[in-house]
Order: sequence, then structure tokens, then C-alpha cells
Amino acid sequence: MKQLNLFLTLSCFALFSCGHSSKVDNNTEKTVVLPYHVDLEINLNKAKSIPLSSIGKELEYIPLETTPSSLIRKINQIFFSDSYIFISDFHKLFQFDRNGKFIRQVGANGRGPGEYINVSGFCIDKKKEKVYIIAWGIHTILEFDFNGKFIRSFDHAFSSVQFLVNDTNRFVFRLNDLANVTNSSDFKLYITDIKGTPLVKIKNYSRRTSKPAFLFSITPMYYFNDNIQFMQFGVDTLYTLKKEKLEPYAIFNLGKMKMDPNP
Repeated sequence: MKQLNLFLTLSCFALFSCGHSSKVDNNTEKTVVLPYHVDLEINLNKAKSIPLSSIGKELEYIPLETTPSSLIRKINQIFFSDSYIFISDFHKLFQFDRNGKFIRQVGANGRGPGEYINVSGFCIDKKKEKVYIIAWGIHTILEFDFNGKFIRSFDHAFSSVQFLVNDTNRFVFRLNDLANVTNSSDFKLYITDIKGTPLVKIKNYSRRTSKPAFLFSITPMYYFNDNIQFMQFGVDTLYTLKKEKLEPYAIFNLGKMKMDPNP
């Protein structure tokens, strides 16, 4: 049986002279003071290759089973649970077990209840074992369980293809970074309840104004230590979302290498 090999590729930079401070107590334990200050302009030329063994104990290689029903054009998004791997190629959402065996396509392509033309984005709730799909073009979110059963659908009124479950009772949506297009352009994050009703709007203080403008639908947004971390295009700060507030986690000095966020 043919198989599609999935590689987990890690790109690592060795950065020196980072500007974060630390304190050493009597037990010689180092306490990191956030935010980190990382000087990329100075240290980019000092980058070097390091062995994976220096940053992790294991490297897992998973060959994905290839069947006529599980042909992946390209990996658009990927999420792992304890038992499953979920992969979107924009056209379909595939579910594999942790050994790479194909389980099913989550949902079906179409225009009926529980169906989608394409997958704009998706996320999972590992605790409740739910999958949420943003159906392309219709501002609708479809909810499935980990057995592929369609549960419900609900609408969301703002432009987003990137979202995560927060504390199993809320979603965090990152709005598409496009200048002066929608009424929600003034905000960068929406926190909603589980039905998609907005509860909190986090202001976008670096709104771009150029017309026409580039669309950035995907930026760094992921889980770290059970918190959501987020970085907006053109901004030098990586934030941690704690409850309803963004706290700086790392600040990157790009200096003259910084790209104009409003070209």
C-alpha cells in the first residue's frame, strides 16, 4: 500500500546575546523575566545549525496511509490530539490516527447541512473531542465530534480563517489583516462564546491604510503552555493571551531588516 510520508521539519536559529534579564537565587535557579528581548539584526549572521537532540528527546516520523479517499494536495493546517492527526488541504479535512492510518474525511464537500465547498480554517477541542471548520465563503462554522458526526452549525459575522478554542467555552478569532475592508478592520482579535457571539474585541493598533493592500490571512497563532500565543504581521512583539488581555512574551529587534508593514 502506498504511503505519503509526513515530515516534521524544524528550523532552528542559535541566537546569542538576547536582551532578556534573569535573576539567580541561592539555589542557582535562573528566573526569566518576560518579555524576552531578541536582537535579530545583530545575531542573524551568527545563526548556526544545531542537532535536534539539543532541543528534544524524540523525533516522531509518521507515514500517512494513502488511499483514493485520502490524497492530500498540500498541507494547509494540521492539529494533533492524543489519538488523532487532523490535516486540511483547503479542499478537505482528513483524520488519521497517531500511527498514520486513514480514518475518514471529516464532513463532506457540498452545499447541504454539515457540508462545505472548501475548508477556510479549522481547529480542534482536545478536551471535548470536537472539530470546528470555517466553511469557505459563507461565514459558517461547522461542528463535528471526533467520530465524524455532524453536530451543529453557526454563523460568525467577521472575516477570519484562523481561530482556536480557548478554555473549551470560548473561541479566539484572528481577523484577516487587510486594510480598510470590513467593519471589523479596527480589531485584531475577537473572543467569542462557543456559539460565535462576540464577547471581547481586542483593538488593532497597527492598522494598515494602504489601498490596495496585501491580505495576510495566517500569522503565528498557537498554543504554548496551555495559553494562546499570537503575533500580528508587521509587529515586533509576540504576545500571550491570558484571559482577555495580551501580555508581551518576546520582542524582536529587526532594525533595518524590518519590513514595511504598509507597503
